[in-house]
Amino acid sequence: MQFQHIRDQYVAAAELLKHSRAEAFAEVRLRRNNSLLKSDYSLSTELRSNSLAPSTDTNRNDLIFPGYRLLMSSLGRGVNNIHMPNWKNSVPNPSLKLKLRYHIKPGDIGYLTYLHGILYAKEYGYDRTFEAYVANGLAEFIQSFSPHKDRIWLAETNDQIIGSIAIVGHSKLEAQLRWFLVHPEYRRLGIGRKLLKEALRFCRKRKCRTVFLWTTSELSAAQHLYTSVGFKRTEEKTHQIWGKTITEEKYDLHLSNNLKERPA
Repeated sequence: MQFQHIRDQYVAAAELLKHSRAEAFAEVRLRRNNSLLKSDYSLSTELRSNSLAPSTDTNRNDLIFPGYRLLMSSLGRGVNNIHMPNWKNSVPNPSLKLKLRYHIKPGDIGYLTYLHGILYAKEYGYDRTFEAYVANGLAEFIQSFSPHKDRIWLAETNDQIIGSIAIVGHSKLEAQLRWFLVHPEYRRLGIGRKLLKEALRFCRKRKCRTVFLWTTSELSAAQHLYTSVGFKRTEEKTHQIWGKTITEEKYDLHLSNNLKERPA
């Protein structure tokens, strides 16, 4: 009887795993005895964490579906011996409903910190000190937030945050672009460019003269996007930070010489 119950959970989880990642966001309901086991939000977070966390036995066993894990345990099979979907190559639904908002809700800052931490660890090998760096910066931003000079935009689909960008006003004429991020599954859909245009439109509206940002040499796609709207690299420095040797690069955009928006 117990095995039947576990098998039912596994079948539901296996059906869910057949879907692409984009579809999963809309269909992450796993039911047991007609009761919702997990909310869409928590289960989709578990899905995302499982694909991005380091693939150690401990992490995978902690993050895999309960029914899936229990069934494999009952059969004496390790989770690492089971084929898992490669969401990295899945294609998001191009007709997804995207929403940009700049009103911060409780939990947004913590979730952005989490996204930066796991994505940069997975894609670039940054250690936990990078997540602390992001957390400190976001905390300072919120504590000193002024709506006349500061703004942060969040890109959402199905109530899930999939991207962000922020403008931090350092003076009346100078601003810094920070926390520009698009979840890897939603890249190449124009979301990053849309976020960047919103941020620069805000800077122009407040008559800012200069916008600058710091990035790293590894983020080539972001660099291409920056230069496409007029940013120029003005400085670089190589040092040991976030668990590895990194070359940081500064880019500047002079809005006084670029009053009109460039075409996308």
